[in-house]
Amino acid sequence: MSEFEFELIFKLEHEENPEKYLDSLYEAGCDDALIGIASIGYISLNFTTEANSAFDAIVGAYKKVLKTIPHARLERAEPDLLNVTELAYEFGYTKQNMRKYVRGEMATINNEFPSPAVSGKTSYWHVAEISTWLEKYANMDISIDRQNTFNCIWGLNQAIENRRLSNNTLTKSFESMLVNVA
Repeated sequence: MSEFEFELIFKLEHEENPEKYLDSLYEAGCDDALIGIASIGYISLNFTTEANSAFDAIVGAYKKVLKTIPHARLERAEPDLLNVTELAYEFGYTKQNMRKYVRGEMATINNEFPSPAVSGKTSYWHVAEISTWLEKYANMDISIDRQNTFNCIWGLNQAIENRRLSNNTLTKSFESMLVNVA
């Protein structure tokens, strides 16, 4: 068994106070999570849990929460989209060092840094994509369990986004287009 770290953020009913679930979440087996209740109507659980795989860890945690709060809707999992500062923290770099990777200013690396998933004044990258790039081009040693966790979170968040789409036919059309063009 390996240890996995991730966060699950749930939406509760409108203006529902998440504090009422603290004891029951613990009793349901979420004793391996730090529970955040900063916003009315939301609850987040930061898990450090043991499982055979990242997938098993995330699914197991999800089931424990739904056992206690069946009406909770999973909004997203973290870490996924991170800015430069957050990437630096996640991988143990300074912000300045990570910015050099982003800008292509590392003399020892000739491979282009991945494009951000969200560009703007503050840009965001998928941590799964960056961890793969850092391991491949910056010779960073990232455990397979950690990489699998990032990949599972990315896939889970994509599934959540697809579930929110009102026109799934349009999504499938674009997926087909991308396959045929690429």
